[in-house]
Amino acid sequence: MAEQFGTEAIKKVAKALIDIGQGIEEKMADDGKIRIGEALSLAVDSFPAVYKIARNGAQLKDEWLDFSEEEKVEVATYVAEELDLDADGLEKKIEKGFKMLMEIDTFLREFTGEEGEDPVE
Repeated sequence: MAEQFGTEAIKKVAKALIDIGQGIEEKMADDGKIRIGEALSLAVDSFPAVYKIARNGAQLKDEWLDFSEEEKVEVATYVAEELDLDADGLEKKIEKGFKMLMEIDTFLREFTGEEGEDPVE
């Protein structure tokens, strides 16, 4: 299937989640905890990215339904390059989890026989 929509919105979601994860790690660096003020600060800092994602929900859905295997590799590579945690073990687990999500998506599309359609609907 030829891709029509690209991966821009999916990468924006991935980047927002990466930034939140890195922000959590940064807040926990001193004592291993996140205090209420730190959590609120992180939420406020994350709001613009989350808002943009929500506003572009239709684009995100179009991209996801048009998500090819090549694009999945492209996005997984993007996540691996962008994600930079001090805890390398955690970073590897997150990267592996993201790749696993891509595999689950592939499985659902193959299982339902509805490639390019939303397998959850």
